[in-house]
Amino acid sequence: MIGAHTWDPETDAPLVDAYLARRALDIAAAAGPSVLFTKRAMNRTYEIMGLRDALRASLDIDVILNATPSAEKAEFQRIRKEQGLKAALAWRDGRFSDGRGG
Repeated sequence: MIGAHTWDPETDAPLVDAYLARRALDIAAAAGPSVLFTKRAMNRTYEIMGLRDALRASLDIDVILNATPSAEKAEFQRIRKEQGLKAALAWRDGRFSDGRGG
């Protein structure tokens, strides 16, 4: 389950997929104009909050962050290749005091 505990891709991903499939069917069953105008309202809200500007403003930092090598990234990738994603995520999460990453 997703919530208060650590994400487990092996058990949680199928649950998320099933949930999203149900939500997609619900959206598809709704009246077209309702979906259209709800989406417009949500987009307008995010625009007012400045989400687009925030994403643009942080893009350069995000690129640098993802391109910068580190010992932690290298170790995570090594564990992922040798033991799988679940082990790598457990290693990452175990590094934090609450045991669940952040």
